[in-house]
Amino acid sequence: MKTPYYLIDEKKLVSNYQIAAKSFENYWSNLLIGYSFKTNPLPWIITRLKKEGAWAEVVSEDEYELAMHLGYSPDNIIFNGPVKGFEALRYALDHGSIVNLDNFTEIEWLKTNLPANGNRWKVGLRLNFDLENSCPGETVAGIEKSRFGFCLENGDAINALMILKKIPYVSVCGLHGHNSTKTRSINIFKTITKYLADFVSNVDHCDHIYIDIGGCLFGGHENEETFKKYPK
Repeated sequence: MKTPYYLIDEKKLVSNYQIAAKSFENYWSNLLIGYSFKTNPLPWIITRLKKEGAWAEVVSEDEYELAMHLGYSPDNIIFNGPVKGFEALRYALDHGSIVNLDNFTEIEWLKTNLPANGNRWKVGLRLNFDLENSCPGETVAGIEKSRFGFCLENGDAINALMILKKIPYVSVCGLHGHNSTKTRSINIFKTITKYLADFVSNVDHCDHIYIDIGGCLFGGHENEETFKKYPK
């Protein structure tokens, strides 16, 4: 029996990244693309995409350390995930990483800890919403909904925001809406963007709010949605 393996097509990998970046940059001048370490943490792939300008998108302390080991500065790392580890969370916040909070446990930690050197901690919120209702049959979670992030429908999202507003050394600067889907359709990302944009009005006292639409876009395959269609 032959041993199965993955064959990495470097030319296709780089081409897909460049097409995606250029497609979005045609419409959005302040674009950031993060490469998901969870998808494939091979250092060679990470390093190759880093050369193209990709930021690191990590979901654990181990992945954060890998990003640092491979030469990423903290302010070029996006830190997501429900179990970040408090030591890694503190380091990321103190050193300017993009940090998207995922649960109330992390907020409680913020309330009982202080930034280094009197700085402010800048955070984003991962929002959870009934995407299946707007895009029937397209989501992986279905009617059970995603278990990650702060739910809009039950009030957790606005409650989390109100708590954070009362912490004097914390600023909410972003919203994150990643959702696993079956179709990766343009309708999915239009809906995610609308949910995030509608919530922006609740965030005040911040000059810049980033919108993180997550990943799982189609691209590079025939008869599928391409990167060029998403930015519109």
